[in-house]
Amino acid sequence: MTFPEITDAYLAERRAVGLKMERGEMRMAGICALHDEMGCAPDELPRAVVEAWSELRPGESETNRLGRVSQIRCLAEYMVRMGYDAYVAPRGHGWRDRGSYEPHIFTDDEVRALFEASDRLAGGDLCCQRAQAALVLRLLYSTGMRCGEACSLGKADVDLAAGIITVRHAKNDKDRLVPVHASVSDRLHDAPSVRRRLPRLQADGAQVVAAEVVIQGGRSRIQTQRHSSAFVRAFSPFFR
Repeated sequence: MTFPEITDAYLAERRAVGLKMERGEMRMAGICALHDEMGCAPDELPRAVVEAWSELRPGESETNRLGRVSQIRCLAEYMVRMGYDAYVAPRGHGWRDRGSYEPHIFTDDEVRALFEASDRLAGGDLCCQRAQAALVLRLLYSTGMRCGEACSLGKADVDLAAGIITVRHAKNDKDRLVPVHASVSDRLHDAPSVRRRLPRLQADGAQVVAAEVVIQGGRSRIQTQRHSSAFVRAFSPFFR
């Protein structure tokens, strides 16, 4: 088998157990390109390729680099199981000392101030994008949904009478039920009253979700605000 055929077989195995591997497919293409560039034999994954692939790239975040390291390690483990010659980097290989970095965990007072600020920016017009973003901010905080999960919601997924949201095709392609806090449910009940005045928004990374509310796409878990930069990227278009 050629090396691209080996990576295709690896992706097929991963998808067979329920993984989507959309990002993995792009990374496999990058590994194949590097493998070909370094002139390696088609049925092996040498240490030189693994180490070259694991190097931090200009402008790349450490989190993304570690994702690439994990992907090539999984590929190498698959190749060894299939009887190919492959270098499997040891667990923890490539981890860098992050120094004194500590995530900022927002206090109750800080979260309350964030909600109050979003309400002030929203003003009294429930149709404006800032008001919609303020509503979605509470939805994410109270449910723990990822931004991408909120963007994928349809009206049939939101049962305000029962106080339940159905998240479909979430991580590992699984569905789950998410309870909605009563205070958020009350706010969502008011959304249909302004629905007829809302424009149908379609833009890169944004769409109408839940009861006609809008959010910029992303993946941070807003309930702890651990990923502040992801939060800023998600909501900055609505708070300019």
